[in-house]
Amino acid sequence: MPTHRAVSRKSLVLQKVYWRASEAREVLDLWRRSGESLSAFAREHGLCRNRLARWRDRLGTDGPAPEFHPVRLVEHRVRPPAAEAMAGGIEVVLSGGRRVTVRPGFDGDLLAEVIRVLDALPC
Repeated sequence: MPTHRAVSRKSLVLQKVYWRASEAREVLDLWRRSGESLSAFAREHGLCRNRLARWRDRLGTDGPAPEFHPVRLVEHRVRPPAAEAMAGGIEVVLSGGRRVTVRPGFDGDLLAEVIRVLDALPC
C-alpha cells in the first residue's frame, strides 16, 4: 500500500505540464507496473497517450541513452597497386576499357563468367 507521501508525489508528477526525464521514468514505471495498455493508463490518469509514447521512445528501455561522438572525415585516395603486388598476375582489358586484374591461382570458370557479364553491360 503506497504511503500518503508516495501518492502525493505521484499526483504531483502526473499533473505537471512538463516532465524531466526522471519524472517521466517514474510515470513510465507506474504504467509498466499497472499492467494496463498505454492508452488505458493515459485515459485513467488524464494524460495524453502520445506524451507517454514519446517519453517511452525517448528514454527507451535498455541501457543508457545513446551518445554522440565527434568524427573527422578524411579523404581516402586509392592508389594503383604496386608493381610487386601485380607480380605473377595479369590484367585483362575488355571492350569499353573495363579491366579485370587476375592473380595466380584464379578460378577460370569464375573469370569467364565475370568477363561474360562485363561484356554484356552497356558502355
